[in-house]
Amino acid sequence: MKVVFVVRTNGACDLYRVVQPLQIAASQFPEHQFRKLGETELRMAAEIGETKILDLICAADIIVAPRVWGIKPLLNFRKLNPTAKIVYEYDDNIFHVSPFSPHYKDYGIDPIDVVFPGEKTPRSLWKDGKNINIGLNRATQKETIEGIKDVEMVTVTTSILKTVFDQWNSNVVVLPNCVNLKSWQRLPLLPHEGIRMGWFGGDSHYEDWCILTEILPKLMNKYSQLKLVLLGAKFDGTLKDINPSQIEHHPWIDTAAYPLKAASLDLDFGIIPLLKNQFNEGKSAIKFLELAALKVPSVVSYVTPYKEISTEDNGIWIEDNDPMAWEEGISQLVENKLLRSKVADAAYETVLAKFDAHKNAYMWVESYENLLRRDPVKLKTEEVANGQ
Repeated sequence: MKVVFVVRTNGACDLYRVVQPLQIAASQFPEHQFRKLGETELRMAAEIGETKILDLICAADIIVAPRVWGIKPLLNFRKLNPTAKIVYEYDDNIFHVSPFSPHYKDYGIDPIDVVFPGEKTPRSLWKDGKNINIGLNRATQKETIEGIKDVEMVTVTTSILKTVFDQWNSNVVVLPNCVNLKSWQRLPLLPHEGIRMGWFGGDSHYEDWCILTEILPKLMNKYSQLKLVLLGAKFDGTLKDINPSQIEHHPWIDTAAYPLKAASLDLDFGIIPLLKNQFNEGKSAIKFLELAALKVPSVVSYVTPYKEISTEDNGIWIEDNDPMAWEEGISQLVENKLLRSKVADAAYETVLAKFDAHKNAYMWVESYENLLRRDPVKLKTEEVANGQ
């Protein structure tokens, strides 16, 4: 079986959905061929006629394309290789993107006005004809849906996301995000002073972060030993009531170095606030899994996708994002080292049992094999190639 993955970026999404499973599957299933191509690399090859790269596409049994938007990728794949099975891969609900995400410019289909904390007058976040082309986006969304209907399989991260794509394709398969425990390991660092509370996230999580904007200043004032460690976005306007000496910010770094960077932060516990909305319900529990792999306990919003992996003791779960519950949950982990250790151990066991990338790589291979089994001609070709 020859599988070619065409990736768009080198971000975390492609890491978890393409690069990581590809590398592990290649080592575990040497009878199959897995190859990654960059979208830009493929486009340039088509323009200049670079046959070595184009031949990979032409020889592929399956072509996997993450986060496809529009119809052009599908048409190009069909032109290069009319017999290949095309698989679309989605790890987000691209039809309900957060307006605070920069991707809303490409996916959004409505103008957005927002009242920010501390303000009374709405501000225009996305205005048609100014910073977004809503007509174009609506047309592209329609094309995208037509492409989803036409491909042979769609793979997604969660059962909730599966229900979104089920309406357009009868072959939607859930391949859960997993963590490579060989990459995500706690470092043997020297003991640090105080309590380090961490949050990882990008701009699209602004609304989620605002769950804590009134709670955190009180807690940071109450616990002078508490330090807020941010990796990724830093919403300065929400942090003005916190002593700057209690805030430590680290910008996003290269995806390959992300696990080591996260481990180097030496966190005592993490916080994962999340609102209940359509965009978030399409996400996976990857932030919890990353922290759990590092044996870092978390205080977490008890909403989808996190409630689906919750147990009685693998997290401090906050129902309805109740402010008092958030305050109490964070306080518990600040004050109780033994509780931090117990929750961390239980969270790690959750990853080990269900979300270990090395144990689950077979799921990717199995889904592709099943896809080829739907085609008797390709199945026979595979059997001959493997000497069966």
